[in-house]
Amino acid sequence: MRAVMAKDRRAWLDCFAEDAVVHDPVGGSPVDPDGLGLMGHAGLERFWDALVAPMSSIRFQVRQEHRAGRSVARVATVTAELDGVGALTYDGVFVYDLDDEGRIAALRGYFELPVG
Repeated sequence: MRAVMAKDRRAWLDCFAEDAVVHDPVGGSPVDPDGLGLMGHAGLERFWDALVAPMSSIRFQVRQEHRAGRSVARVATVTAELDGVGALTYDGVFVYDLDDEGRIAALRGYFELPVG
């Protein structure tokens, strides 16, 4: 989340295992229409370029964090701003599973974007 807020693509990619999978959100999105997740660094780069790069800022306010083994679930409010369009704010649960080296092996975001 810190790397996303800093808009540091390289630092963000370095947090992930080479074969990581991202479901953000779970169930699919315009970048992941089949809902199978974006896999590996190539998939993560597509995610960043399509969803993070266009934003002028993204902020996470983590309200709760729950750890279990090598997984952590964060309950957070996300505020994303796009110049000329405005801000989008939503609540979500973000689950990170870490590999043996402490890198993110899987990330799953559970949220619904506001309609209208």
